[in-house]
Amino acid sequence: MNDEGTCWVVMDARGDLIAEAESHHEAVEWCRQQGLVPVADEIEDLEEFKDRTLPVAANAAARVVDEGPQGDSLLALRLSGVSPIPEQDFADPAVTDHAWEVMKDYFPDIRSDKSNPLKYRQRPSELWGAWLGSNEKLDAPAKHGGPAHMTSLSLLPYTRWLSAMRELHEGDGQLHFANAPYPAPDQKWRRRFVELTESSYRSRLRRVGPALRARYTLCARSTPACREGCLVETGSNTAGAHNFVKKLVLTTMLHLHPQEFAVMLARRVLQHEVGSRKKTTQHKPGEPMVRFNCYSDLPWEWIVPWMFEAFSAESEHPVTFYDYTKLCGRAPKATENYDLTFTFAISNLLDCWREVQQGARVAVVFAQNNLPPVGGSFLLPNPTTRDERDGLLLPVVSGTEDDARSRDPEQCLVALKWKPPRRYRGDAAAFIVRAKKMGRYYAMDAHLPSRTHVEEREED
Repeated sequence: MNDEGTCWVVMDARGDLIAEAESHHEAVEWCRQQGLVPVADEIEDLEEFKDRTLPVAANAAARVVDEGPQGDSLLALRLSGVSPIPEQDFADPAVTDHAWEVMKDYFPDIRSDKSNPLKYRQRPSELWGAWLGSNEKLDAPAKHGGPAHMTSLSLLPYTRWLSAMRELHEGDGQLHFANAPYPAPDQKWRRRFVELTESSYRSRLRRVGPALRARYTLCARSTPACREGCLVETGSNTAGAHNFVKKLVLTTMLHLHPQEFAVMLARRVLQHEVGSRKKTTQHKPGEPMVRFNCYSDLPWEWIVPWMFEAFSAESEHPVTFYDYTKLCGRAPKATENYDLTFTFAISNLLDCWREVQQGARVAVVFAQNNLPPVGGSFLLPNPTTRDERDGLLLPVVSGTEDDARSRDPEQCLVALKWKPPRRYRGDAAAFIVRAKKMGRYYAMDAHLPSRTHVEEREED
């Protein structure tokens, strides 16, 4: 605020406040330093920006793929509240011991309403063991390319982390998951968790501001349908409250203690790599694969770039990282060992069209008993014509048998089967496709929207 009682503000196309300045010059200079292009009518001296190629505009919501691959990633970082994490010496026992000391008290002493004691607070190795997990699909053996051992990181997506923190700090003090309160035996943990996070939580709320707070999300390109029926509180995730609490604590660590979070994550990746290469009574040696976004969509190549280098193909402990994403400009490979599959929704057809033309494969969810045959061809419709006979013919691979997406070819269609989970509350029709036979290939038997997601953003 200047002496005249006024100030200049920088806002994105959504109306979110992203910076304040005391003068017009200071506002323009801030944009320059951040690599943003001011576009509001009030900004007059735009000549210096005209011929500059910058990673993202101040109106990031209106970005299209042609503006460069960084735009969606930078937007995702800002909306998530996560910043790049400096390189950590995760192999140093003193570093892991420190990370353990910082984080161990955030975890509960018991598991849900059972009496099983948890070991997270006993030793560092038990704590980093909690960072990655598996599910039925990840445990399924890879159907091609030899044995693979897959594991994933599960965080709370969209605004669920912030809403859970509000429940504990500002609500009735009760944590709810899947429309049910957290069982009573962990009352002690709730009190301890609130005490440990109080200062950081309040500070973060002040820092992000009320406008951005409403959009606080780990899934920047999520749609209303997937937010309403997110799988994080359905299916096997409802088996016990501890599954939800563990995700809450991990997400809290990423936000409040990012360096310690990265140490434990890297140590767990290392443990997974070493275990995957060994022959045991349970499995044969295989390729270690790690999925960082099980319920989130974060650009990890920006957050921990050093981790991909530490586990590169040339390193002593090579790991294949992979993910599904709706962030444009990242697929098919964010880094040499970070493989990405673009995810289709009815509303992002233009995004998919552009990503496939850049070499990406695309994952499509089909109705049960209506998948196109593996080995066949599927027509991705041209969003500019919306003609069911005009588009790109993509070979079909199965996405239901295993999750080893990095072994699929580029520019293919990964056919996923919709399996309605328990307690699902969303509108699955917003992303489920029905396939219809069109002679030698299959096509979408679905109504395409009059405007695609990207076109809506361009008009905002």
